[in-house]
Amino acid sequence: MGSLGGPDLQGSWLDMSTGMSTADPAADFVYDEASRMIHSSKEPVLTGPGPLFYSRSAQRWLPVGRQAVSADGLRYAYTSAWSTNAPMKLHVVAVATGKDTGYAIPSNPMAVFDFGPGAVYLIFAWEGTDGLWRMDLASGSLTQVASIPDIWVGDGEKAWAGSVNPADPHPLPGFQTQPDQVDLVTVSSGQRQTWLYRPGSSVYVAGLDGHGRPLVGVVAGKEVAIGYVTGDTVEVVVLDSPGAARSVFSGPLARFDDFLPTAIDRHGVWFGGKAGIYLLEDGGTLRKVSDFAGRPAGGCI
Repeated sequence: MGSLGGPDLQGSWLDMSTGMSTADPAADFVYDEASRMIHSSKEPVLTGPGPLFYSRSAQRWLPVGRQAVSADGLRYAYTSAWSTNAPMKLHVVAVATGKDTGYAIPSNPMAVFDFGPGAVYLIFAWEGTDGLWRMDLASGSLTQVASIPDIWVGDGEKAWAGSVNPADPHPLPGFQTQPDQVDLVTVSSGQRQTWLYRPGSSVYVAGLDGHGRPLVGVVAGKEVAIGYVTGDTVEVVVLDSPGAARSVFSGPLARFDDFLPTAIDRHGVWFGGKAGIYLLEDGGTLRKVSDFAGRPAGGCI
């Protein structure tokens, strides 16, 4: 589990039977103001933007989300903090040694979208998301493979993205008009298949469950701030197939980004935030496991 107490992050272990958490001394990460990154206290020092993810194979806490970790858990990637004074870099780090291999990227705010086989996928991330780039780790060449506004999760082949249905009579305002539709996009062709349409609502794919089904946050009827919703009721639905949405949670949440799916294991999908730790079981039941304010950093070992 990763704590939510401030810029420093602390990893902890959660006992499912009691709901109690125990801090792990090997999971202490300190925030550095100059680099705007967190650094592990344990050697070799691992650096990244957060949040925390636990790699079972490497037996280390990593300072990135799970989308930025290689499939074998032995490497992770992150982009340096955006600055108008210095070019950005993609960093690929070997967990065992801390060796950092840097790759030049355009001086734009970019973030890691997925760590795929032999490549890291990046998106333009500034007050929304757009585009998809592929960094070949062998050659260091960066290629734009698609232009997809409001891209959320996926890989180099398929991606979940939002769009605004022109038939919606009352789309939600914000910094930009909020997506009311969830599409599955084929990256190579740009072809879209609509899976969910909620007129008068803002929708956001927060993650995927263990079967690859999207978990979608739906907020209706109020203006939505950039990247999160404030002071409204959020419904979380699972999309089993196009047009088939199954509700698993509905209730008031101060911020949807305080209640996100961050880990998957044999038990189901783990959600966490200031509201506590929840488990969406494979059968579709959402239950509260702990009052601990944090985000799951990995499933049960």
